[in-house]
Amino acid sequence: MKGEKGFERFYAILSLFSFAMLGLVLATNIFQMYIFWELVGVSSYLLISFYYERPAAVSAGKKAFIVTRFADLGFLIGILLLSYTTGTFDFISLTDVGGAAIAKGSGIAFLGLSTMTWSLIFVFMGGAGKSAMFPLHIWLPDAMEGPTPVSALIHAATMVVAGVYLVARLFPVYVFSATPGLMVVAYVGCFSSLFAAIIACTQYDIKRVLAYSTMSQIGYMMVGLGVSKYGGHDGLGYMASMFHLFTHAMFKALLFLGAGSIIHAVHSNYMYDMVAYANICRSLMRHS
Repeated sequence: MKGEKGFERFYAILSLFSFAMLGLVLATNIFQMYIFWELVGVSSYLLISFYYERPAAVSAGKKAFIVTRFADLGFLIGILLLSYTTGTFDFISLTDVGGAAIAKGSGIAFLGLSTMTWSLIFVFMGGAGKSAMFPLHIWLPDAMEGPTPVSALIHAATMVVAGVYLVARLFPVYVFSATPGLMVVAYVGCFSSLFAAIIACTQYDIKRVLAYSTMSQIGYMMVGLGVSKYGGHDGLGYMASMFHLFTHAMFKALLFLGAGSIIHAVHSNYMYDMVAYANICRSLMRHS
């Protein structure tokens, strides 16, 4: 970012994003999480469209904002259904395995599924939008129009794994009241993982390759949660998902920052330009 116009604006919005993300993680009830969830969406829109003089960056920011707003509408409906059937927003009360909230919500049926199951499917819709799961994945590759440090922060370590964190936070509710809900998580995660990995093999833009790779890895995390049960050896899927979330934040952020360094040296995002640059450097070294 050295020498970039709007350096101060970049760090102001980045600080807002960090505040919103910390608030999302530390929220004690699901409605409070939703407020910070929306603040994360606004700040990510501002960061993606940071280079507002570029039409591609502006359209990428708008695309990310609109797609995630559709998903967040499902999240809001899920929150309202969940709170109406259980009578609480509080995470401790919701996830209490022996409590009355899970049993109360599981006793009301609609169209062959319990109201709790419907609410958790809607909640997962919000998580799928933020984590770029199929079919709400279309915003993520275009979001690479933002500065590379933004890509490293948003699309590796924090924002895109917010959906995984949401499902993990409500995992006891998913397990004990919504078996079809966990099946939806597993199937969507599995398909997204394969789908994104295949598309990544066809890309030439290094940041787009990493974006589709991120989508694929988040699919693995969702599959781990979807096939897991509760406690002991049955809970290994949950453990593996959370471990992968932590390690992915490290290696993908480093990959993005490394890609940014290469882009800065080659002045191009395209891998065939990088190969040509490497060949020129090799021939110059050979002749010298």
